[in-house]
Amino acid sequence: MAPVKEEEYYNTVDAYLSHKGILDTYANDSHGNYKIYCENIIKTNLNNNLDYMKACIAILKHSHISKDKDAFSYINIPCGHLNIWLKEQIKNIPNYKYDVLEFYNTLKSHQFSKPFINDLCDGEINNIDDSLYTDFQFLYNLHYNLNIYRNIFDYNDLTNCDSITACKTAYGSKINNCLSPKSSPLCKGLKSFKEQYNNEMQIKGKCPNIEKKYLSYPEQENRKEQLERTEDEGSIQLNSAPQGEDLSEEHPSGYNSGHS
Repeated sequence: MAPVKEEEYYNTVDAYLSHKGILDTYANDSHGNYKIYCENIIKTNLNNNLDYMKACIAILKHSHISKDKDAFSYINIPCGHLNIWLKEQIKNIPNYKYDVLEFYNTLKSHQFSKPFINDLCDGEINNIDDSLYTDFQFLYNLHYNLNIYRNIFDYNDLTNCDSITACKTAYGSKINNCLSPKSSPLCKGLKSFKEQYNNEMQIKGKCPNIEKKYLSYPEQENRKEQLERTEDEGSIQLNSAPQGEDLSEEHPSGYNSGHS
C-alpha cells in the first residue's frame, strides 16, 4: 500500500479507539431484525459460517444509523476505521473463506442487506495489507494503554499504572527502526504518539509507584549530539583565542618584529 495511504490510517489511530468501541457495541446487538437478516445472508451466501455474524450485524446497524445524519444516535465513523475493524473481525475467523472485500460485496448485493448498505463507503472498503494492519494494531495498542493512563482520575488507584510501563516497553521495541533520515509512516506515527505520551507525563501525582520517563525520538537524539559537538568545537575555539590575543599584543601591527 502506498505510504501516503498508510499515513492516513496511522494519523487517526487515537480516534479509532472510540469508533472501535461503537462498532463492537453494534456487533453485540442481537435485538431487532439485524440478526434475522444476517442469519439468512450467512446461510445462503457465506457458507453458513456464523463467525461472520457479529461483523454482519455491526455493518447493517451502522449503515442503518448512518442514513439519518440528523438523528441523535448518528456517529460519523470514517470508512478507513470501518475497514480496519472489518479486517480485525474477519482475520479472527479460523480458516475464513471470504475476505473483507468479498464479505462487504456480499452484504452490498444481497436482497436483505442491500437496502441498509446502499452506497456506504462505496469503493473505500478493500483488503488491507497484513503489514499495514499489524503496524496499525501496534499503534492502536500504544494509544489504548495511554488512554487507560489518561483516564486515571483517582491518583490513589494504582491498578492501571502498568499501562504506562506497557507503553514505554512497546515504544522502545520499535523506535530503533526509525534511525533513517527519511521517516517511514510508522515512525511518524510513533513520533506523534511520543508527543502525546510526553504531554501526559507532565501531569504530576498519577501513578507515584511508576518511574516516569519522557520518550525520545532518534532525530532529537541526533540534534542533541550535533549541538554537543558544536558546543565542544566552540569551546576549543575559545580556548585557542588567548594565543591569538597574545600575539596581537606583542605585534599589534600584525607583522613579525624582525621586519620593523
